[in-house]
Amino acid sequence: MFKFKRFGINRPDKLAIGLVVGGVFPLSIGMVAMVLWFYVSRDERIAPYCLATGFLCGFLTDLVFLKRWMSRCYELPFAFVSGVFIFYNIMIYGFFMGFPVFNLISGPILGWYFGRRMVEVKIPVRELSRMIRKISGFAAIVMIFICGASASIALSDPWMGKSLQMLFRLELEVTKPAIAAISLIGGLFLVVAQYFLTSLVLNWTCLAKRES
Repeated sequence: MFKFKRFGINRPDKLAIGLVVGGVFPLSIGMVAMVLWFYVSRDERIAPYCLATGFLCGFLTDLVFLKRWMSRCYELPFAFVSGVFIFYNIMIYGFFMGFPVFNLISGPILGWYFGRRMVEVKIPVRELSRMIRKISGFAAIVMIFICGASASIALSDPWMGKSLQMLFRLELEVTKPAIAAISLIGGLFLVVAQYFLTSLVLNWTCLAKRES
């Protein structure tokens, strides 16, 4: 995706990117450990030990690989960065119980990373617009899947209409077509917003970094 050149990486960037990348393995291996616990044992007495073991394995993975990755943090393969981005989108989606609005956080973070990266590796100016569209489009595509998952859950839940009616104190019944319309309109808004937020931060980061 990029033609790399050797360059120095400032400490705040390494710290910020290291925290994001370094969190993937403890969290993911910890979750795998809990899934194994659920299907193999379900003994609540050993659940904390399973979780701690998963976290420990993740931290050991970071100890082995993270320093090497951070020394070349702007040269990480696009597939690796995409995997990290998708992983955190899933985490955000689960943490907020399928409410996709908070996934808008991820796009600007991706935009910041690639904005810094494109300046550091000295991407030609003529290539910037194409790269910005490509990266922003990727963030929007991930948001499409997130919104699709939310819509699927909302439409398959027989109590969703009643829950919305009670939550917003509506007198009218919230029907399945109404839920579908809300999901479609809201989803389109979030996808477009993710694209433009990512693009905006990418442009701003490139400009700010070049002027500094």
